[in-house]
Amino acid sequence: MDQPAPKSPPDAAAVPAPGTTIGGKYRVEEVLGRGGMGVVLGARHEVLGHRVAIKLLASAAGANPTQVARFLREARATLELKSEHVVRVLDEGKTDEGAPFLVMEHLEGEDLHRLISRRGPLPLEEAVEYVLEACDAMVEAHARGIVHRDLKPSNLFLTTRGDGRPLVKVLDFGISKLATQEGEGELTETLAILGSPGYMAPEQIRNAKHADHRADVWGFGVVLFRLLTRAPAFEGEGAMGLCAAILSDPPKKLRALRPELPAELEAVIARCLEKDPVQRFQSVTDLARALAPFAPDSPTAARFRATSRLAASATLDLPGPVVEAATNAAVTHGVASAAPRVRWAYGVVAVAALGIGVGVLRVRGADAPATATAPATAPASAPATATATAFASASASAPATAPAPASAPASASASASAAKAASKKPVVKPAVSVKKPWGATIDDPL
Repeated sequence: MDQPAPKSPPDAAAVPAPGTTIGGKYRVEEVLGRGGMGVVLGARHEVLGHRVAIKLLASAAGANPTQVARFLREARATLELKSEHVVRVLDEGKTDEGAPFLVMEHLEGEDLHRLISRRGPLPLEEAVEYVLEACDAMVEAHARGIVHRDLKPSNLFLTTRGDGRPLVKVLDFGISKLATQEGEGELTETLAILGSPGYMAPEQIRNAKHADHRADVWGFGVVLFRLLTRAPAFEGEGAMGLCAAILSDPPKKLRALRPELPAELEAVIARCLEKDPVQRFQSVTDLARALAPFAPDSPTAARFRATSRLAASATLDLPGPVVEAATNAAVTHGVASAAPRVRWAYGVVAVAALGIGVGVLRVRGADAPATATAPATAPASAPATATATAFASASASAPATAPAPASAPASASASASAAKAASKKPVVKPAVSVKKPWGATIDDPL
């Protein structure tokens, strides 16, 4: 059941006829739809010329302060939201008879209830994509303390973007709950039951004013079940029987109606429809992350897949900057690795050691003639020569001893013996300290 039983239809005499001007600037062109509370009109701005949709309360409803409060609540709730998946409210006012109206963007397309009535059950990826787009709107709404409480296919409107891609917009925030609003208790008690029975969460049936954002998680579960099967998740005789089924009976099994669908998807929907809110997904974001693997490669699905990787990285027991760097790498490349930095550090140490060795060789080469001609009575020069020769290569020590004159064999022999003995000792490399400022750009050729 998509719609509650309609109340008395709007008074036909109170519906503005085509050609009538509303609010002094909107000329009515057609009636787009009717409901128990009022009518939606297609109109055009007389000066700017653009098409708009006007939601007008019926005269009887307009005289009811409670209905007017709900009506104005929709304007307040919608104006706060900036998502492309929320229908835009452009203006508000009253007719000459005093009936309030809202001016909204005009949408070309159809709601999802009409879509499945015309086409039947939707393909898996298409249905999941539509729900993900609606989730995108409700993530922002919940962040602002707004709970919709009436999510159903007829409140999800399928239109198109400028480039022709499908776009789902969430309609009718008229019974939404704002966390900061005043008078919520009185208004809820007056209305008794808020929402459409087939899509209401158990806690919403028991006491609507206690329903929080997890009631919208339930609503999305029933919506997705309906889009995939065209059947309701719960059934009962009349509104009371339906409410009793929601409160006490388990939902239908998704794969009993469509066996080809994944068992994992059935588990996601079953979790949405847990009667205890604590057992459901605790946010619409969590639900969207669970649905993203079943969606096509769309920008909306990609955003939720990225936030899923970000959440996984945030669970690492690492300092904040390291988690942030790993998360950015995971989002950009699908993996976070510290290997490039390790290779870069090793490369710097190796280059620094090579530079020190070259410097020592140059010093050794400059001192070579003096060492070769040193008298045999200068034993202090031998350890120094041996140390320099040991740090340098064996080939580098050969030119230094070659020019020794024949009259000084004892000095040359002593130097060679000391060098040979020193070459057997372990080489101790000088400590190298390499500092890199955090966040510096790294050109890693390794």
